[in-house]
Amino acid sequence: MFVDTIIVCTATAFVILIAGPDVWMAEADPSTLTTLAISHQLGGWTVLPMAILIFVLAYSSIIAAYVYTDVNMDYPDRWQALGVLDRPRRLGGLGHRRGGLSPRRRVERR
Repeated sequence: MFVDTIIVCTATAFVILIAGPDVWMAEADPSTLTTLAISHQLGGWTVLPMAILIFVLAYSSIIAAYVYTDVNMDYPDRWQALGVLDRPRRLGGLGHRRGGLSPRRRVERR
């Protein structure tokens, strides 16, 4: 997701920069700047395809975020079912630090 975001953002920036100052200096709403730049370069017929493209990219980003969240929420359950998350508690790992997985042990002083 990171690579395609970088490609889309870079392409958008280049289109706006190539369109020239008559597009960026205009009193245009920033949300329509990309559409204005593309229609300035390729013609007015590109407004509808740009609206559809932006909708599809936004929708796919929402679906991807949902899938990533769903996978991340299931990840600890899978490891706990296998008993892997219980292992540090049994071995005493991370228990000596505050906020560790195992309860703190009292050390008796002599």
